[in-house]
Amino acid sequence: MSEHRIDLGMQPIRDGEMRRLDLDGNAAVLARVDGEFYTFRAACTHYGGPLDKGVLKGHTVMCPWHHACFDIRSGSRLEPPALNDLPTYSVRMEGREVVITIPDSSSAQPASEAQADHRSFVIIGGGAVGNAAAEELRRTGFRGKITIVSAVPQVPVDRPNLSKDYLDGNAKPEWMPLRDAGWYSEHNIELRLNTRVTAIDPNVYSITLEDSNTIQYDRLLLATGAVPRRLNAPGMDLDGVFTLRSMADADAIIAAATENSRVVIIGASFIGMEVAASLVGGRKVAATVVSPETTPFARIFGERIGQLFKHEHETQGVQFKLESEVTQIVGRNGQANGVELASGEFLQADFVVVGIGVSPSTDFLKASGLNMDAHDSSVRVNALLQTSAPDV
Repeated sequence: MSEHRIDLGMQPIRDGEMRRLDLDGNAAVLARVDGEFYTFRAACTHYGGPLDKGVLKGHTVMCPWHHACFDIRSGSRLEPPALNDLPTYSVRMEGREVVITIPDSSSAQPASEAQADHRSFVIIGGGAVGNAAAEELRRTGFRGKITIVSAVPQVPVDRPNLSKDYLDGNAKPEWMPLRDAGWYSEHNIELRLNTRVTAIDPNVYSITLEDSNTIQYDRLLLATGAVPRRLNAPGMDLDGVFTLRSMADADAIIAAATENSRVVIIGASFIGMEVAASLVGGRKVAATVVSPETTPFARIFGERIGQLFKHEHETQGVQFKLESEVTQIVGRNGQANGVELASGEFLQADFVVVGIGVSPSTDFLKASGLNMDAHDSSVRVNALLQTSAPDV
């Protein structure tokens, strides 16, 4: 335990203000709210964003990088994508001095341990939502059985980073899991990996797996997310044509992205633009983005911001073919080697990445009797995210 005294002197902290402190190598933030002082670790528990550069509203601090939120009184995590609570330190006033005490160990409180309970909570989907749900159940005291059923072979990973640091080579594979396998064992959360669900039957409270085995549940959470949309054009099934959803998808793109290779990216979506930036900046690949829009992101952010994104990408070497549509992906001996545009122009490529949006991953629910949207096959829910079936 170490004690630190900060003389505010002629620089008092105003209400609603945050100030970064260096406490013998420990970066901390001193904040004042309603006349009371609070101190907490300066680095966000997600990716280490500087919380002193974030937003303080009431007793909530928001990280400037990915908008994780914490209660500065307790350190409790209020909003994702952070998984862990924020270490906080005791603080008191002595005259003009703020006295901060940092314990030897300032890690967040562990989740509640599971004990005997006959209830079973099954989560279908091994992404961020399924992982967060399992963590929250344990944190809030649920002591029954928790099972995460995931179609992918890895523990839940930081999927948004697949198109960023992982794809450009700045993140190692071992950095990607949200939690290591030991964490799930420690918290008595069963992982059924590489396991696909083929059906659910809300009438008998069971799910069916692709090997025909079934799992009974008392409560079921559907957290399957989405699947990438396929290009409705010839050539989508050629070798060297990729979408990006899983770690395996990212690994396949990385294997194809040899230095000085050429890629055509179909779609100027978040995925398409991030893939382009990562491959050009980190893999030294020549990238061309093809999209029917006149300006990337214009519908979301407006023309000016869209042009800014386009300019930043062009500065890094990304080329654009906007107001263009791909009529087919062309291949030779089963391997993609370019795309043909509606204008008749042919763009050579060593591989192709398709990023044209996603659709709900709900095919396995079609015979479930759940109330689903006829247009996009999404599941209809109420304000509490409850489906038309009890306990789902």
